[in-house]
Amino acid sequence: MSTDPPRPELGLYALIGIGTLNLVSLLLGLGIGWFLDGQFDSFPAATLIGLAVGVGAGVILSWFQIRKYFTDAR
Repeated sequence: MSTDPPRPELGLYALIGIGTLNLVSLLLGLGIGWFLDGQFDSFPAATLIGLAVGVGAGVILSWFQIRKYFTDAR
């Protein structure tokens, strides 16, 4: 008899949570970049950097969330 905990299932709520995580990180990075552009009058430099940081953060955070569904429960 195995005492390993079962691996969680990747269901609808998990996918909605991952999508929301991506959306929030993208919008947060974009919003911060846009705000900084307004403060320093450097449009579109900070907006593009914020967008890139938001996308990168979304990918990394999504990977951390998805990883637990595809690893062994050992």
